[in-house]
Amino acid sequence: MNIRKAEKEDIKDIQDLRYLLAKYEKDLGLNIVAPEWGYTEIGEKDLEYFLNQQYIYVAEENEKIVGFITAEILKKKVWYNVQLGSINNIFVLEEYRNKGIGKALMKTMINALKEVGITNIQLDTFNKNSKAIKFYEGLGFEKCNLQMLYQEDKNKA
Repeated sequence: MNIRKAEKEDIKDIQDLRYLLAKYEKDLGLNIVAPEWGYTEIGEKDLEYFLNQQYIYVAEENEKIVGFITAEILKKKVWYNVQLGSINNIFVLEEYRNKGIGKALMKTMINALKEVGITNIQLDTFNKNSKAIKFYEGLGFEKCNLQMLYQEDKNKA
C-alpha cells in the first residue's frame, strides 16, 4: 500500500470514489447529496480546490487507487482561540477495508495538518455510521457536537 498526495491525473479515480461515498451516505439515509455531483463542473472544481489549495491524498494498492481523503484549513473565526482543520471526506473501497488503509490515510492527513500548525481537527459523520464513529474514536476523535437535519421527505431522490 502506498499513500501519496493526489495529482491531477487522479481526478477520474477520485470522482469514482466520491460517487461511491455519496451512494453509501444515501444508503445510510442522508438524501441530500446527489451521487453524480462529483462528475459535474462544480464537482471537478471542488477537487481542483483540494489539489491546488488544500489537502487530498490517495491510497494505492498495486497501482490502483483504492481510497482517498480530503481536508482543509478552515477560515479562523475571531471567537475561536485555535485554528481548525477539517477532514471533509474519507473513503476506501469496500474490498480494501479493514486492512489499515483508512487508518493510514487518516494518520497521513493528521500529520500533514500538524506540519502546518493545525492541532485541532474536526470531522462530521452520520450518527447511523457506527463503524465510522468507532473508527474515528479509535484514532482519538471525540464526540463534541450534535448536528441535526430536517428532511421534508427523505425518500425522495
